[in-house]
Amino acid sequence: MHGGLLFRRGHAEDQKQAAEHGIAPIDLVVVNLYPFEATAAKAGLTTGELIENIDIGGPTMLRSAAKNFESVTVLTDPADFERVASEIESAGDTTLAMRLELARKVFAMTSRYDGMITTELERLSAGTGHVTLEAKAVFAERVHIALRRQQELRYGENPHQGCGAVCAGRPRAGRIGGGQATPGQGTFVQQLR
Repeated sequence: MHGGLLFRRGHAEDQKQAAEHGIAPIDLVVVNLYPFEATAAKAGLTTGELIENIDIGGPTMLRSAAKNFESVTVLTDPADFERVASEIESAGDTTLAMRLELARKVFAMTSRYDGMITTELERLSAGTGHVTLEAKAVFAERVHIALRRQQELRYGENPHQGCGAVCAGRPRAGRIGGGQATPGQGTFVQQLR
């Protein structure tokens, strides 16, 4: 599987090894990961359920495909399906620019996924000789924060500094980082409330 994902089409050595081992190239990967976040939030969750919902194969395939974005299109977000299908239908393939954009999205998503796992495993305890699932801590020892730029702002504390507003999760129209922007041309950090 990974040979077909990592097979670099323009490299003679890769072509030789693919031919020797009968490896066919894989051009498109679409993966939905196990619903770890939703599972971890369930009431009455057991240790077994938490562990079982850690996806291993999906992130591995996604990362292999994204690493080889020059040759492979990788999809994780259903919001991208239509535009990728449209590009393939009209041009026969996706552009390098689209494949790079999708690869970035994959690495951001797998990083967030791994961060959620790291945070949730803080709930496990092995002090009694077997693993038990504890209640969520008020503030976990390890916290993974995945932020996304929602808006570029004119300037930071001073006019020569860059600035932007970031948020966790998907941005919401009219909201910046969970707050409401104060109207006006010079929106910057102090104006977020």
